[in-house]
Amino acid sequence: MSFSARLFGSHRSVLDKHTSLRLEQLEPRVLLSAATYIHDIELSQGINYGAPGDSPTYEFGISFETTTNVTALRFTTAADEPFEIPKLPDQQNGNIETSYDEEGGTGYWELDVESPNAQGLADFGDGPYTISIDRPGGSEQTLVWFGVPGGANFIPQPTQRPIITAPVNNGVVGSPVTFRWDRCTDANSAMVFLEVEDRTGTRWLRPMA
Repeated sequence: MSFSARLFGSHRSVLDKHTSLRLEQLEPRVLLSAATYIHDIELSQGINYGAPGDSPTYEFGISFETTTNVTALRFTTAADEPFEIPKLPDQQNGNIETSYDEEGGTGYWELDVESPNAQGLADFGDGPYTISIDRPGGSEQTLVWFGVPGGANFIPQPTQRPIITAPVNNGVVGSPVTFRWDRCTDANSAMVFLEVEDRTGTRWLRPMA
């Protein structure tokens, strides 16, 4: 059994009429003029510490749920850098991965970036993101804020590395399993959770605080 620890300062902007929730640090919702076509946007940026002994990976992700008649999706980041997510299955360009999929009348667009250092995410970060889509008969554009809702403050990044103390990494344990970890004292951490994956690949998020 192997374990990994992940610490994120994340942000979600929901462009929809629904109220679905995820266990995340902040979850502001913004209803946009483009909401006819864009149903959901999620942004996250953080540090993946991996397994004991691994070097940290700095990660940024942005994902969209749209109607399937959206033909193109582009965005400009807070650092004024333009990106496009092709309407194609898994694509990779350097350290940037994109994907598009459809299910149940919804289009799922994703862009993920991994870097060995924080400087590798300099093209992204907190602030305003301009979202542009092409759809039948024209286009739509809107602005979303990656930051603390209701103001101009950015989301503080948690920095305390999570340490799992039991079970030991790659250890063999019986059921039920008791997990222990060092207490989180990072003032920028709003939630602690445990993610478990069984042999079938199923995952659960267990809120702890």
